[in-house]
Order: sequence, then structure tokens, then C-alpha cells
Amino acid sequence: MLGLVAHQRRTERLGELAVELAVEVAYAKAARLLSDLAGISLSARSIRRQVLSIAPERIGPEVLDVPIVLLDG
Repeated sequence: MLGLVAHQRRTERLGELAVELAVEVAYAKAARLLSDLAGISLSARSIRRQVLSIAPERIGPEVLDVPIVLLDG
């Protein structure tokens, strides 16, 4: 019904939205904004994991020869 596969807890679009927020503000603030504005409950830790999982896809293969550094805000 929601387009989730087995054991998937959120849609891909929700993950992308969380990452887009986390790029602009700290993980905890992104979690609060999602909760306050959209009624979606995600922890700061979940948002951080989503950022870490999506970063290599967004950076591209040509840049993966160098270490990826993400600052935890």
C-alpha cells in the first residue's frame, strides 16, 4: 500500500527529505522540524544514518577515491 518493501520503515522520499533538512540544520533540529511541521517522528540518529547511507550516492563515483568527511552538527 505505501510502497515499502519488507522491513523498510520509511519511504525513500521521507529519507531524502530528512537528508535535505539535515544539510541545512543540525540533525536534532531537523528531527524537531519534521515532527513539528509534518508530524513525522524520526530521531536525530536515524537522520544521521540516512545522511551517511545516501552520501556516496550523491557525491558520485568519480570522487570516491578521497575520504568522505561529514561534520556531525
